[in-house]
Amino acid sequence: MPSRILYLVPRVLLLALFLTYVTFMLLSSYEWFRPVEVAVQGALAKLVQGAAGLWSRL
Repeated sequence: MPSRILYLVPRVLLLALFLTYVTFMLLSSYEWFRPVEVAVQGALAKLVQGAAGLWSRL
């Protein structure tokens, strides 16, 4: 059972990442989607800064 989970989890995560990317590319042309895109970009920037801060403490 654990080997099956270790086999499926990376594939499911990559599929989810790909589908999210495609969805953002398709919806980014719509004006109503712009605030969502800006919010997600801000959240990702904070996540990267937090990860960089944690990495620098190691």
